[in-house]
Amino acid sequence: MALTGRWLCWCAPLLLCLATATAAVVDGQSWNTADRWLSFKTRCHKIYSSQSEDDRRHTLWEMRISDISRHNSEHADGKHHFTLADNCFADLTEEEMQLKFGFLKPPPPPPSYRRRRRGIVEDELLPLLPVMPTYRNTIPVDQLPVSVNWTSMPGWVGAVVDQGNCGSCWAVSATAALEAQYFNLTGSTITLSRQNLIDCAFSQGNYGCLGGFTHAALWYVKEKGIEAIDNYPDISDQTGWSGTCQYRESLSVLNVTGWQLIDSTEAALQQAVALVGPVAVAVHVDQSFVLYSGGVYSGYFCTSSERLNHALLLVGYGVTNDRPYWLLRNSWGESWGMNGYMMLARNADNMCGVASEGVFPVITANRATSPSSSSSPSGVQTATTTTTTTTTHHRRRHSHHSKMSTVSQNIV
Repeated sequence: MALTGRWLCWCAPLLLCLATATAAVVDGQSWNTADRWLSFKTRCHKIYSSQSEDDRRHTLWEMRISDISRHNSEHADGKHHFTLADNCFADLTEEEMQLKFGFLKPPPPPPSYRRRRRGIVEDELLPLLPVMPTYRNTIPVDQLPVSVNWTSMPGWVGAVVDQGNCGSCWAVSATAALEAQYFNLTGSTITLSRQNLIDCAFSQGNYGCLGGFTHAALWYVKEKGIEAIDNYPDISDQTGWSGTCQYRESLSVLNVTGWQLIDSTEAALQQAVALVGPVAVAVHVDQSFVLYSGGVYSGYFCTSSERLNHALLLVGYGVTNDRPYWLLRNSWGESWGMNGYMMLARNADNMCGVASEGVFPVITANRATSPSSSSSPSGVQTATTTTTTTTTHHRRRHSHHSKMSTVSQNIV
């Protein structure tokens, strides 16, 4: 993707970015930018505090439109395999977009150290993250299912959520992975409280809406448990941190006995998502990722496994137009990407670092439920079962999602 100097507007003062265009060509159509700007504000419910703020946002948005148009024109010429769109992030600064991320991998700390949290410097002993087993590739990749889509199997993957301006992707991906294994264990669906983790999991090294680590979220649940969202409502997309931890152990609905760290190879990740179910992963997000609209994404600047900054749920994989991909569920609402999902290039040198921090939990349920017939002690299904049930439920799951239909047809 050819990014012009205009992308510097994400980081540089806006006064350096002068927009002079009055029209743009987007997706093959010529648009008057004034009309399209009004349409964007209406679609995304944008209300600015003053005319000067409106002008500032308009300048940002116009330059995004120019780069989106250029990229999509090159896509039409076969230079790229994914498209961009002026989604509801197209008027945000780089600093504002950072609020949409939130994956923080803590460095190994010494036994005792000083840390700053919400402006308060504390002397404390912070225990190290427990050592857990590594899940490794043990089955030849050519013996795994050619494609897997857990969203086509009712009960395994919940609805797409919007984390708002809270950097809580770590909590969203952790609870989603827990919910999948809860369904595998009990045959019942549940929605866990992300707010419970945002408010309470500080002792494990998380920072609420300022970011956290998926593994540390699982560590909290192992130590304390977690409530369902019905008992501990989620307000993080509106106000962020609720102000105090309100967790009640008596209402915990499951226990984490441990977790497995997926070996940092795409072969191990493919085996895990095929045989275990949806797993939590982390990626490095760049500007083009934010404006992703469809196709198989491969960003020039998201190749670093050392700069992971956003957590998602990996729900499957497949091949479309001879291009292998991972199917990811994001937490930026259904208006982003393909109804909240994206296809990320697979077997492409660990694109965006997707295979670097994969993890899935091992759980037991607190309340009496009937285990599903497909569960096993390790939470692993056979490749044959995965392939069969994915095919069985394909049409029912995606009949109402036109953007996902193309993905589905190439997954099963």
